[in-house]
Formats: sequence, C-alpha cells, structure tokens
Amino acid sequence: MSSSARNAGGANQYVKHPVSRLPLGVLPVGLLPVAVSQAAQRVCGDIWDNGCAVAVGPPTWSHGDHPDVAAKRAASYGPECPAVILERLSHDEDLYVQWGVANNPSCPPATLKLLSQAKGEYSLVRGGVAHNLGCPPAVLKRLSQDPKVGVRRQVAGNPVCSPAVLGQLSQDVDSQVQENVASNPSSSIATLSSLSRSPNHRVRQKVAGNPACPPAVLRHLSVNKDEETRQAVATGPSCPVEILEHLSHDEDKGVRYLVASHPSCPVDILERLLDDHDLDTHQAAAANPNLPQATLAMWQLAHDEQ
Repeated sequence: MSSSARNAGGANQYVKHPVSRLPLGVLPVGLLPVAVSQAAQRVCGDIWDNGCAVAVGPPTWSHGDHPDVAAKRAASYGPECPAVILERLSHDEDLYVQWGVANNPSCPPATLKLLSQAKGEYSLVRGGVAHNLGCPPAVLKRLSQDPKVGVRRQVAGNPVCSPAVLGQLSQDVDSQVQENVASNPSSSIATLSSLSRSPNHRVRQKVAGNPACPPAVLRHLSVNKDEETRQAVATGPSCPVEILEHLSHDEDKGVRYLVASHPSCPVDILERLLDDHDLDTHQAAAANPNLPQATLAMWQLAHDEQ
C-alpha cells in the first residue's frame, strides 16, 4: 500500500490515542499525544493495514531503528496490533514502547514472559505484564515476589491471579497490595475473611465491596465500629436482605441512606425509611425504584393530611 493511498482517507482512517484503555495511574501524563501525528500515522501505515486490522507483510523497519518514537508507542498499545509486531516492539529500547506491549491485551504469553524479566528501571514494564489479563499464572506467581511494590500491586489487582498467590499477597507489608487483594473477586473466602479483620479500615472497606464477599464476612463487617466500613457493606452488590435490614437501623445516617439507595432494598424497609428523620435517607427511599409509586403516593397523602 502506497503512502498516498494510506493517507487518502484522512486522519480518521487511523487509530487515535485510546486514553480510556490505559490503566489509571500507570502512564505519566503527557508522554503521548492525544492523537497520533500524521508522521506517526505514516509509520503505523507501514505496519498496519486500514487502521491496524491486518499486518501488511514484513515491516519496513526493525526494532529500535525508526526515529518516530510516538508512532511506536501508539502501535505498542493498539489492541488490534498483530502478535508478530508486538513481539518485535517488545525488543525496542524505549521504555514506554515496552510498557505498551506489556499492557496490550493481544500480547502473546511468550512475549509477556520475556518482558516480565525486564530489569532495573523497567519495573514499569514488569508492572504492565502483571496488569495484563493474558499473563500466564507462572509469571504472575513470580512477579508476586517482585521487590518493587508497584509490580506486586498490579499482581494483587489482576483477577486472573490464582487464589493461592492472592492469599500470599494478603500478607504483604504494603497496604495498597492488601487493598487490591481485598477487592479482587478471585480472592478466596479464607483470604477475605482474614482481611475483614484488618486494622486498616480501607482494607475492610474493600472486602465489603468485593462482589465475591460471602454473607458471613459481610455480617461480621456490618457490626464493625467504623461507620465507613458499615457504609461499604451497605453498598455491596451482594449484600443480603437480612444485613440490609440490620443496617437500616444503624445509628449512622450515612449507612441508612445507603441502605435506602441499595438496588436490592425490599419494599418493607423502604416504607420504614420514608419516615427516617434524616431528609437524605427519606429522599433516597422515595427515589428507590423498588418502592411502588402507589405506596409513595399514599405516604404523601397521609403526611399532607397531618
């Protein structure tokens, strides 16, 4: 495909910088342009056909010898980038090209294994590997013992990480690693139960918000003296009705408000919370779609008469 043919469709023919696909807090702001420049588009055109759909024969450049770093970075995190191109880019000298490949959901397991052995300042690359949902279990296990805490945090937050490795990471000295384990839906019941007794309230809150948290652990957390922990229980997607009932009587108005806002809150609890002395709780109960409009109308009529 000629350069003129590639450019005939204009800038929209090529892939833009997919900011929303980048893991939050990993890529420093300003390293990449919001849209790939025209020069970068021409380079990507040598690798991708029609906006990254299919590889166009052998690339016209080998790793490390093309001057347009922005184009190589753009190629490295494009999810449609062919595996053969990602493998080549994994050898690039630029840190953020390697990082893009490591985070790419299309990156082959063998390439991820190679990148997981990056040394020194390239812990950012190892973190990208640990974040990747396609990371092989054996690589995640090894990275769970990485000396860099940022890498261990990524392993702890990866939902494909094994329950056994997550159990080990739950004992990590870093609180953020523990929080990520507490949020991970692949954490075992034993791990979540152990973390629910953590002195760190943020860890307990993450356990309460975990969709895999069992009722017994939620019940334990629902009587925790920390109101923010009880609030986290009240917002949990798997919070049982019996616990919502208990929390609807909580002394903290924030807890009651969250119960009234819960999508699984039953009608009888909502009817009672309509009379809550806290205005926000009352309004949340009235706005909950589980409350029949006829019930709300009757409540309003009764109070208008008073």
